[in-house]
Amino acid sequence: MLTNTVQALIHQFTTDLTKLIENEAQSIRERITGAIANMPPGKFDPGSVVKVSNTPITAGIKPRKSRPVFRCLRKNCKNVGAPIYGMVCTKHKNTPPAAIAKLKAQRAARAEK
Repeated sequence: MLTNTVQALIHQFTTDLTKLIENEAQSIRERITGAIANMPPGKFDPGSVVKVSNTPITAGIKPRKSRPVFRCLRKNCKNVGAPIYGMVCTKHKNTPPAAIAKLKAQRAARAEK
């Protein structure tokens, strides 16, 4: 008896949920059709053939700008600095933080000139 009651409740729930979803889908369809019908002429013709262009989808999207390359803060070092090491290269990663701060200040002073 308990299984029959549970099955009846599940059946009632699924039918109610199905009706709700169908009603929402119908209202969405009506809204879309109404929006298309109210569009000015030439914007959309339901009987027209959809034209597919040969341009790729990313045609209107600008490519992402690459980040600038930061060189190591140490003098005469041409290696790339890494943010994890405080903008010094792996060769100079054991530089004390106070020295790195001093090197950053020197680089900022050079950039202001």
